[in-house]
Amino acid sequence: MNTIDVNGEWPSIEGKILQEMFCVEMYYEGQLEETANITFLKVEDKWLRLYFDCEIVFWRYNEPPSESCEMPEHKSYFKNRDVATELGFKSEKITSLELRNTNPGVDIEFKFENEKNIILYDIHDKSNFRT
Repeated sequence: MNTIDVNGEWPSIEGKILQEMFCVEMYYEGQLEETANITFLKVEDKWLRLYFDCEIVFWRYNEPPSESCEMPEHKSYFKNRDVATELGFKSEKITSLELRNTNPGVDIEFKFENEKNIILYDIHDKSNFRT
């Protein structure tokens, strides 16, 4: 298996409480293209931004996510989705955070104390999530 490139500092968030997690959905010409174009998470009152580009994982400390927005010049719009609340792991302890090469693609699995999980993945430069 190939190594996975990580750009930015891998966060030390295992054992910490996930306060928030938003996935930014990307729509093109009215069709959902990506369920997790960018992911924002809040841990210890700090916001992190996680995203993928060409199978490179990017981690950044960031501001909170901006409002959902349209980009008519690109026939696109972006919508924030509160996955932590929707999927039942808001305010839960992160028990593990694992990066994997899925060839093709990469994924990151978050596991929580309540036995829920979310997998953020990128295949062929399309970023999505599954549980």
